[in-house]
Amino acid sequence: AIRSGRRIPEDLSVVTVQDTWAAAISNPPLTVVRMPMRRAGEIAAESLLERLSGKDSVDVVVDDPAPELVVRASTAPLSS
Repeated sequence: AIRSGRRIPEDLSVVTVQDTWAAAISNPPLTVVRMPMRRAGEIAAESLLERLSGKDSVDVVVDDPAPELVVRASTAPLSS
């Protein structure tokens, strides 16, 4: 964005998925959707083991804990 002359968040809001230490200390600090990545990893490992044992794959929605929006300085209110 900086190379193109765009300013964050005045011209462009930025939101990422998953909160990391770098998101909080970037310039500007990034707004993130904090996801239950540990639980997603556990489910992925369980699914892989089940698949390797011959069971069919199933879709799983990881929603506990629920995703959380962490608003930081990389987003601005919607302009009209």
